[in-house]
Amino acid sequence: MAFINEKLTTEQRTEFEQRGIKSPVPHVYENLDPSYWTIDYENDTRLVGAGVFREFPDEKYFVFIKKSKVIIFVAKMHSIAEGSIEWEIFKLVNEGHISLEEMENIETSLTVFQATGRSREINTLVNVVFSIKTGGN
Repeated sequence: MAFINEKLTTEQRTEFEQRGIKSPVPHVYENLDPSYWTIDYENDTRLVGAGVFREFPDEKYFVFIKKSKVIIFVAKMHSIAEGSIEWEIFKLVNEGHISLEEMENIETSLTVFQATGRSREINTLVNVVFSIKTGGN
Protein backbone atom coordinates (compact mmCIF):
# COMPACT_ATOMS: atom_id res chain seq x y z
CA MET A 1 0.00 0.00 0.00
CA ALA A 2 1.09 3.59 -0.49
CA PHE A 3 0.53 6.93 1.21
CA ILE A 4 -2.94 8.44 0.93
CA ASN A 5 -4.47 11.66 2.25
CA GLU A 6 -7.32 10.85 4.58
CA LYS A 7 -9.77 12.57 6.91
CA LEU A 8 -9.51 11.01 10.36
CA THR A 9 -12.50 9.26 11.88
CA THR A 10 -13.56 10.02 15.45
CA GLU A 11 -11.92 6.76 16.53
CA GLN A 12 -8.65 7.61 14.75
CA ARG A 13 -8.59 11.06 16.35
CA THR A 14 -9.12 9.53 19.80
CA GLU A 15 -6.34 7.00 19.17
CA PHE A 16 -4.00 9.76 17.94
CA GLU A 17 -4.80 11.91 20.99
CA GLN A 18 -3.70 9.03 23.24
CA ARG A 19 -0.19 9.30 21.77
CA GLY A 20 0.13 12.59 23.67
CA ILE A 21 2.06 14.40 20.93
CA LYS A 22 2.16 18.10 21.80
CA SER A 23 1.70 20.64 19.04
CA PRO A 24 5.14 21.76 17.84
CA VAL A 25 3.84 25.22 16.93
CA PRO A 26 5.28 27.84 19.32
CA HIS A 27 2.84 29.12 21.97
CA VAL A 28 0.35 26.28 21.38
CA TYR A 29 0.35 24.16 24.50
CA GLU A 30 -2.14 21.42 23.76
CA ASN A 31 -1.89 18.02 22.15
CA LEU A 32 -1.86 17.84 18.38
CA ASP A 33 -5.40 17.11 17.13
CA PRO A 34 -5.32 16.62 13.35
CA SER A 35 -8.36 16.38 11.10
CA TYR A 36 -6.36 14.99 8.16
CA TRP A 37 -3.20 12.97 7.76
CA THR A 38 -1.15 11.39 5.02
CA ILE A 39 -0.85 7.73 5.94
CA ASP A 40 0.72 4.49 4.76
CA TYR A 41 -1.17 1.80 6.67
CA GLU A 42 1.08 -1.03 5.54
CA ASN A 43 4.21 0.61 6.99
CA ASP A 44 2.51 2.24 10.02
CA THR A 45 3.70 5.67 8.85
CA ARG A 46 1.91 9.03 9.12
CA LEU A 47 2.53 12.66 8.21
CA VAL A 48 0.50 15.37 9.92
CA GLY A 49 0.52 19.03 8.97
CA ALA A 50 0.66 20.62 12.41
CA GLY A 51 0.11 24.26 11.46
CA VAL A 52 2.06 27.50 11.26
CA PHE A 53 3.40 30.03 13.76
CA ARG A 54 1.77 33.42 13.17
CA GLU A 55 5.15 35.19 13.12
CA PHE A 56 6.32 33.05 10.18
CA PRO A 57 3.19 32.08 8.21
CA ASP A 58 5.15 30.60 5.30
CA GLU A 59 6.82 28.01 7.58
CA LYS A 60 4.71 24.90 8.21
CA TYR A 61 5.30 22.47 11.06
CA PHE A 62 4.99 18.76 10.33
CA VAL A 63 4.94 15.66 12.51
CA PHE A 64 6.18 12.48 10.82
CA ILE A 65 5.53 9.22 12.67
CA LYS A 66 6.96 5.87 11.67
CA LYS A 67 5.83 3.20 14.11
CA SER A 68 6.87 4.76 17.46
CA LYS A 69 9.49 7.23 16.17
CA VAL A 70 8.36 10.86 15.92
CA ILE A 71 10.21 13.38 13.73
CA ILE A 72 9.10 17.00 13.89
CA PHE A 73 10.29 19.34 11.16
CA VAL A 74 9.60 22.73 9.60
CA ALA A 75 9.29 23.26 5.86
CA LYS A 76 8.63 26.17 3.53
CA MET A 77 6.49 25.74 0.46
CA HIS A 78 7.72 27.49 -2.67
CA SER A 79 5.80 27.81 -5.90
CA ILE A 80 8.18 26.75 -8.68
CA ALA A 81 5.83 27.06 -11.64
CA GLU A 82 2.12 26.72 -12.29
CA GLY A 83 1.04 23.32 -10.99
CA SER A 84 4.39 22.71 -9.30
CA ILE A 85 5.58 23.30 -5.72
CA GLU A 86 8.66 22.63 -3.66
CA TRP A 87 8.81 21.80 0.04
CA GLU A 88 12.11 22.92 1.56
CA ILE A 89 12.72 21.11 4.85
CA PHE A 90 15.09 23.40 6.72
CA LYS A 91 14.72 22.62 10.43
CA LEU A 92 14.40 19.55 12.65
CA VAL A 93 12.54 20.56 15.81
CA ASN A 94 13.23 17.49 17.91
CA GLU A 95 16.83 16.48 18.38
CA GLY A 96 18.21 13.34 16.88
CA HIS A 97 19.19 11.94 13.55
CA ILE A 98 17.16 11.16 10.51
CA SER A 99 18.05 8.15 8.39
CA LEU A 100 18.10 7.95 4.60
CA GLU A 101 15.04 5.66 4.72
CA GLU A 102 13.19 8.20 6.89
CA MET A 103 14.14 10.99 4.48
CA GLU A 104 12.79 8.93 1.58
CA ASN A 105 9.55 8.25 3.51
CA ILE A 106 9.17 11.95 4.33
CA GLU A 107 9.76 12.86 0.69
CA THR A 108 7.15 10.34 -0.49
CA SER A 109 4.60 11.45 2.11
CA LEU A 110 5.07 15.16 1.24
CA THR A 111 4.64 14.32 -2.45
CA VAL A 112 1.22 12.82 -1.61
CA PHE A 113 0.44 15.59 0.94
CA GLN A 114 0.99 18.14 -1.85
CA ALA A 115 -0.02 21.62 -0.60
CA THR A 116 -2.71 20.92 1.99
CA GLY A 117 -2.96 17.21 2.80
CA ARG A 118 -6.64 17.08 1.89
CA SER A 119 -8.12 14.03 0.21
CA ARG A 120 -9.38 16.00 -2.81
CA GLU A 121 -6.12 17.58 -3.93
CA ILE A 122 -5.29 19.17 -7.24
CA ASN A 123 -2.72 17.07 -9.07
CA THR A 124 0.39 19.11 -8.28
CA LEU A 125 3.99 18.20 -9.06
CA VAL A 126 5.98 18.22 -5.83
CA ASN A 127 9.73 18.47 -5.28
CA VAL A 128 11.22 18.01 -1.80
CA VAL A 129 14.55 19.57 -0.79
CA PHE A 130 16.35 18.78 2.47
CA SER A 131 18.30 21.81 3.71
CA ILE A 132 19.05 20.26 7.09
CA LYS A 133 22.07 18.49 8.48
CA THR A 134 21.26 14.82 8.77
CA GLY A 135 22.91 11.80 10.28
CA GLY A 136 22.24 8.21 11.05
CA ASN A 137 22.00 5.34 8.59
